[in-house]
Amino acid sequence: MTSQRLLEILKFLDTLDTQLNLQKTLESIKEALNELVDQPAQPQYQQALATALASFEAAATKLDLLITPSQFEEINDMGGIIFFDLAIAEKVRNSVEKNAMTPAVARDFVQDLATKRSSFLTTVRQARQSLEKLGIKASDLEPGSASLAFLIPWDIFDNHLATFAKELSFISRLMGHLSEGLTGQAEQVELEGLASSLPTVALAASVPLISVLATIVNKFLDAWTKIEKIRKMRAELSDMGLRKWLLTN
Repeated sequence: MTSQRLLEILKFLDTLDTQLNLQKTLESIKEALNELVDQPAQPQYQQALATALASFEAAATKLDLLITPSQFEEINDMGGIIFFDLAIAEKVRNSVEKNAMTPAVARDFVQDLATKRSSFLTTVRQARQSLEKLGIKASDLEPGSASLAFLIPWDIFDNHLATFAKELSFISRLMGHLSEGLTGQAEQVELEGLASSLPTVALAASVPLISVLATIVNKFLDAWTKIEKIRKMRAELSDMGLRKWLLTN
């Protein structure tokens, strides 16, 4: 992940949480449970809990619509997937419902979740501010364009510059050939950023070009999955035949 892409995902998470009021609503659930622990028979606190739960669930259901699969991957790499997963609302409700007679247990669960989530969001905001202070800026894509990144593992080019250059040349030719097939002429693909810790090349190109590339990759992965299943099946059948032979001899 490039520094620009990291800044983008940090800004996205910060904005998304503010937009959906997820943390604020989670804190409301915690406060309602606190009140129920002290005064369990008070209907106004039960109603406050029900309202907060409904609001939290309504906000959490939008996560799948607002977060793309690639963003989920990036959030997962950052260790924050449990705080932005649709299942978070289900976990909170299950804790409340299973501990209806012992609200202190549900309170402790929600309090722990709210504390950890708040800590994660604080780290996100501090990291965003630090990157911005260092002069890192999120990429400014033109309308009709999108970005994608190629991760090139070290062992592919064995730390040799010439081999690494060949990988970059292949990517350049691939993008050029695909764009020429789409439009009749090779598109000028721009270098958006580089990351060296885990060699990653971020590029900016037209949406149709990236869409075609994504389709090709998906078809390749589907074919690869089928091949792996066939290999596994053949290995299992071979193993079963060997075992049968051993049992009969």
